[in-house]
Amino acid sequence: MGRKRWFNSISANVFAVYLITDHPQMRKFIFTPVTSRIEADYYPLLYIGWALCLMIVCIIIEMIRLRIDKSIFKKAND
Repeated sequence: MGRKRWFNSISANVFAVYLITDHPQMRKFIFTPVTSRIEADYYPLLYIGWALCLMIVCIIIEMIRLRIDKSIFKKAND
């Protein structure tokens, strides 16, 4: 049972990252600085590092959104 809960949590966070990064303005903001400043020798390492940082930031944004959403619905149900 714990494995299923863990998988659902990860998949929800990955979906949130996808939704955040798929917006055209966010794509321009996220990917343009990376592709314009990287030297050819460091492409793989910097892309992996950038992707991990992006995932962490987007997951934090999603966690904040969920807490705000939960508090709004809690107040609405009271």
